[in-house]
Amino acid sequence: MVVWPKQVDNASAAEILEGFCRQGLVLSGGFALQFFLPEKFAKKHEDDIDFTFFHPGSSEEALKRLNRIAKSNGLTNFRQLAFQSSQQPRRTVFESTCPGKRPILVHVEATDLRIPTRTERLKAKGLKGKILVLVPDVNYLTARLLFAASSPTRLWHRRIDDISYLCHLVEFQKKAISKQKTLFYLRKLCGGESALRQRRANFSEALRIATQREVRDRTARVRTGASFDYGKAMEKLVNVFGGRGKPDPRINISKRIHTLAPEEKRKLARALSVAPSEAKLWRAVESRLSGMHRSEISRIASKTKRQFLKRIHRL
Repeated sequence: MVVWPKQVDNASAAEILEGFCRQGLVLSGGFALQFFLPEKFAKKHEDDIDFTFFHPGSSEEALKRLNRIAKSNGLTNFRQLAFQSSQQPRRTVFESTCPGKRPILVHVEATDLRIPTRTERLKAKGLKGKILVLVPDVNYLTARLLFAASSPTRLWHRRIDDISYLCHLVEFQKKAISKQKTLFYLRKLCGGESALRQRRANFSEALRIATQREVRDRTARVRTGASFDYGKAMEKLVNVFGGRGKPDPRINISKRIHTLAPEEKRKLARALSVAPSEAKLWRAVESRLSGMHRSEISRIASKTKRQFLKRIHRL
């Protein structure tokens, strides 16, 4: 059962889901993951609709096709998201909205990876009957979550969301998830073996500094809530998908920024001349760190809280 967020009109969203899947686009994100998890772990709200589609051509060709699909489904023109697209070598991300007072945000990831799919019937709250959607292979979804959770530029609370999803998947889909297939997709998403090793080291570090309590508390805020042994699941994740090596120090810094007190975040935002939202604050910090040598970033990550704040203010 899908529980749509308040700002999304059920009928309009259902039309987009069915219309896009009819054109060969594959449901992604939280809507796809719900088919692999018990209803008691369903996400309370989805803030957008995500799709993936196989398109080996140029981004311009992909944009033309998406705009034709958008026009027939009541959406505005798509635009390419340069920032998100730069995070991954084998994909391009596009964004569009459904016009209205409270528009529906739609993201489409164009990739040259062929992904096994299956057709499912989805029932949305308040709708009569079910709609047909395309759902990707669970190993691909697992690889996408691993890729996101290991990203050095990921917001910490979003990283915790990824870890939560992964904990549930390794418990409820343990017979369906193949380490070999998942790492195959992850290697392709990363762009090679070297990048894969770095991502696996990053993932181990994220699991090392994440706590069971914050995963549990974050999950309780955004999901329907149920008892779950996150410690056991996180241990399994690091054993199966973690890796050795030097993790990117920005993983640690993303958590340190997240755990700052509200007043400390406001002061830091003023010093960096950005709005006092965690997303914009982290974006400003990360962009300044990107020009530094890795050893300097490591020194910043290892400083005491007082020294850390002083150094971050000077970025």
